[in-house]
Amino acid sequence: ELSITEAVVSTQSTGMEEKAEMVKDLPTMQDQINKATQGYQKTREIGHEMEQKRREERLREMEEMEEREKRLREMRDELRQKEEELFKHMEKLKESIEKEEDKLQSVGKK
Repeated sequence: ELSITEAVVSTQSTGMEEKAEMVKDLPTMQDQINKATQGYQKTREIGHEMEQKRREERLREMEEMEEREKRLREMRDELRQKEEELFKHMEKLKESIEKEEDKLQSVGKK
C-alpha cells in the first residue's frame, strides 16, 4: 500500500513524465505544423496560378472574339460596298439597254 505522500509524489512524477513526453514531442509537432503550413501556402500559390491562367485564357478568348467581330464587320462593309457597286453597274446597264432599244425603235420606224 502506498501512503498518501507516496501517492501524491507518484502522481506528480507521472504528470511530470507526461509533460516531459509532450515537450519531447514538441519539435515533431512543430515540424508537422511547418509542413502543413508550407503545404497550405503551396496550395494557395497553385490556386492563384490557376486563377491567373484562367483569367489570361478568358482575356485571350475575348480578344480573339473581338478580332473575329472586327473581321466580320469589315467583310460586311466590303460586301455592302460591292453590292452598291453592282447596283450602280446594273443601273448603267439598264440605261444602256434602254438607249439601245430606243435606237432600234427609231431605226425601225424609219
